[in-house]
Amino acid sequence: NGADIDPTPVVTTMGVVSVLERRPPGIGFTEPASLVLIGETQRNLAGSRWAYQLNNDKSGSLPNLDLRSHRSLLNLILELVRESESYAVSAIHDVSDGGLALALAEMAIAGDLGVEIAEGSIPDYLALFSESASRVLVATSNPQAIVSSAAGYHLPARVIGDVRGSRLYVPGLVNLTLQDLRDALRRNAVS
Repeated sequence: NGADIDPTPVVTTMGVVSVLERRPPGIGFTEPASLVLIGETQRNLAGSRWAYQLNNDKSGSLPNLDLRSHRSLLNLILELVRESESYAVSAIHDVSDGGLALALAEMAIAGDLGVEIAEGSIPDYLALFSESASRVLVATSNPQAIVSSAAGYHLPARVIGDVRGSRLYVPGLVNLTLQDLRDALRRNAVS
């Protein structure tokens, strides 16, 4: 009848990296670092955690998945992990369930450091909570190298802020301490 079936089936793949000379970066912030968003944010909240938790709304079509673009993103991530020292990658995290809001919160909590998003980089709640596919956040002290490499894979990438302080700050939208974030995640862990 056109309704989603919960839980939604998920398909995943796994592989073996033939040579792994260093441990891949985790998700926790370290200083100094800038934050690069790789991938395109679609202005769509359909099927999102935001829509469901605020309005009990499961309607709409999920964001599109461009398989070619996603493959390019996976190849870029592999390059960034393999060459994490030359790219100065200190943390990397997918943007999925909960959108940028949850990814930023998880990275801040894991590193026990805040992040300040640049004015206009995340303009509204739609951009903050969109669960568009094929996006990652990368913390790095060499953001231009990441942006340049992403361009080589035909992927949009831009610097959106800096790791600093002890708050998650998105101008006009979010201004929370790390403890506020921990408390919120703990409250929602069971839902």
